[in-house]
Amino acid sequence: MKQKVVLFKMSKYYLITCSVLLLFFNTAWADNLLEDGGFENTGSWAQWWGGNTVLSHTDPVEGDKCAAVWFQNDGIWQNVGWVSAGTYEYGGKLLAGANLVGKRVVIQVEMGDGAGTTSWTQQLNVTPGIAEDVWHSVSGKLFLTESYFVNINLMLVDENGSSGVGLFDDIYFRKVNGDIETGRYNYGARLEPENHVMHSGGQNIPDFWEYWWAMNSDERRPACYMSYCNLTSPFLPALQADLERYRTELSDGVYMPVQMGLWLPTNDNSELNKVANGEYDGDIQRFCNDLNKLGYPVYLRIGYECNGSHNGYDPAIFKAAFIRITNALRANKVEAATVFNVIQGPYLAYYPGDQYVDWMSINMFGSGNIKSPYTPAFLSDAETRGKPVLIGECGPVYVQTSNGQASWDGWFVPYFNLIKSWRGIKNFCYINADWGNNELGWGDCRLQPYPDVLGLYLNELDSSLILNGVNERAFRKEISKVNDTTAPGKVTGIAVDTVNSPVMITWQEPEDDTGINRYEIQRDDQLLGYCTANSYADQDVAAGKTYIYRITAIDSCGNRGIVSGPIKVVTSPTVEMIINGEFDLGHYPWSTTGNGNLQTGIDTNSLLSGKNSSKIFINSATGNFWELLYKQNLDTKAGFVYQLSFQAVADADTTIWVALQETHSPWSSFINKQINITTTPQTFTFSAAAPDNDNVDLNFMLGSSASRTIWLDAVSVKETSNDPDPQTCQDVLNEGVRLDSDFTCDCYVNIDDINLLIQYWLSDTFGKHGFIDLTEIALIAKSWLECNHPQDYNCISTW
Repeated sequence: MKQKVVLFKMSKYYLITCSVLLLFFNTAWADNLLEDGGFENTGSWAQWWGGNTVLSHTDPVEGDKCAAVWFQNDGIWQNVGWVSAGTYEYGGKLLAGANLVGKRVVIQVEMGDGAGTTSWTQQLNVTPGIAEDVWHSVSGKLFLTESYFVNINLMLVDENGSSGVGLFDDIYFRKVNGDIETGRYNYGARLEPENHVMHSGGQNIPDFWEYWWAMNSDERRPACYMSYCNLTSPFLPALQADLERYRTELSDGVYMPVQMGLWLPTNDNSELNKVANGEYDGDIQRFCNDLNKLGYPVYLRIGYECNGSHNGYDPAIFKAAFIRITNALRANKVEAATVFNVIQGPYLAYYPGDQYVDWMSINMFGSGNIKSPYTPAFLSDAETRGKPVLIGECGPVYVQTSNGQASWDGWFVPYFNLIKSWRGIKNFCYINADWGNNELGWGDCRLQPYPDVLGLYLNELDSSLILNGVNERAFRKEISKVNDTTAPGKVTGIAVDTVNSPVMITWQEPEDDTGINRYEIQRDDQLLGYCTANSYADQDVAAGKTYIYRITAIDSCGNRGIVSGPIKVVTSPTVEMIINGEFDLGHYPWSTTGNGNLQTGIDTNSLLSGKNSSKIFINSATGNFWELLYKQNLDTKAGFVYQLSFQAVADADTTIWVALQETHSPWSSFINKQINITTTPQTFTFSAAAPDNDNVDLNFMLGSSASRTIWLDAVSVKETSNDPDPQTCQDVLNEGVRLDSDFTCDCYVNIDDINLLIQYWLSDTFGKHGFIDLTEIALIAKSWLECNHPQDYNCISTW
């Protein structure tokens, strides 16, 4: 008789329940690995501690034999022994006997090392209630990524102290014939690939760069780029430039959406509560705007690792913050999937609800995370909820990549087996980092220095299961299931406003059979950005300068339309440089240094101007006034005049300094003023010319203000050109520029010129024959199509 190996004490407090999605496949099965699953004999099963449990009980319904488990928390078991990696089905029939109210009848698969240590469990159960003598058929799938020693336990789990009887029959545990299953579920979630697992890499620019080149061909490039951000710091220009470089310079058009970890305030639930109650709504709006400008879809892990003790989130506050951000993303039509991300451990208290979650995500560092009982529990829960799974961060920590085959066998084999086994996993992200000898001892997890492990890794990426990097049309076909090759029409109806904004361009939406996804904006033949609306505000312009814009529509299947003709714009001689000077968009793009003594917030009581004011609390003074800064970055131009103005008030009289100061040595300032702020609101204004082209910060220096609250508002830096380009028709004419088709001399080519042309054309001056021939049409059309804008003195066609 086999000896019972007690893997853990059986109690309701030690059970880990995994919800199992019932799967139906036309699959060939191997033989039952259990002996006597129908209980016709008594030698294969053993009791825990006896009692009145009967191993060969008369079936009250079918008349043959079954097992009857009696009394509280009793059970029977059978050793299956060592089983190899693969896919298994297990189940049977469960029946409620007398007095089974409140008990659960359980079939449990218990996996361990054969020496008394339980690795994890998975189980099926029913709570029959008061219905007796009714068989319940249950079935579940088990995916093993490596060999385990397996026990099958049949038991009652007591919920309220009552006793009773549970019956079991036709119990089975059998392996699916063939290899580990590799097909995928398709839940129809946002940005979900149809039948593939997306290959992603991270987590910072240098590591990703090394990872990209280690993949050694476009066929193995990552399909997704992993990054991090927060609600207040700018991320757009650098991230967009990096993505565009990989797409246009370093590959044949590989278009990588972003897997982005959104950091939320940690270990201070009062700050997180500000996100939840709306005090960060301006920042969230700016964040949504930037995502729309990015031009790439985003898998957004909101408050990643939310259940980790290192974050210290209050579950109720976290859920409220997650929901608020999700609602803003959807209201702004951001092309983003919301991702609920956890580490191994209890997490349901943090779950915001199925309606707010597009994907579920778990991180997986080291073999311990793969084998953790929380991992299959989480994956089963995701299957039950119908959510695709993103492995948000992973790597062979402790195992490392430096030990050749041992490294591969120790982490990569069970890891890829897990991915192949769980059909709901649709994206994984490898962290290609050297963790060094950090305090955790994680070690080197890079692939590129270790060719043996790298080669095996590349072989896995060659699997048809993996979605490696592809161009945009192929990616969008994968997630939309639509095969459209018709490009959208050309952008027309373009209008420009330089009065109410530095540059605001609007246009008519072109026709397209699948709809427009976004527009690409170029300025002076360089990518400026993307937008989802048919308008674009360019605030990063110099005063009194001429720019050429072009617009391209891109549809929802990645087809690019015809580039518009050039739109020539001359900015006003004076433009505003400060972004969000009224703080109506929250904190962005303002930043601070000396955070330990400096706290910022948005005051919605509008103490000074507009909807909001910036509220700055200085905990304590520092040794130097420049050690606490509230700032925004600007580019200045030699000889241009800059007028700085702002409003300020404090809870008590205090002194600060304000400067337009270089961001590099020797840290020179061309405006540097000491300001006395009182309890009465004041407006301060200063002007000076910039000595050279430079990068500067507008710095409010607060280090000498001891325990004060200061409010700032209406912050403005106006740039005035010292040599503006022609602004008016008279300026154009004074420059000696004539538009050949401008017959009315008003610097525009329009219907008035057509009327005047017709009068000339049919007069004796133009010809005595009294009609228009094709030669004359060709001559005039050539001129007309070359020049039709008041500042288009280079005659660039805009038709």
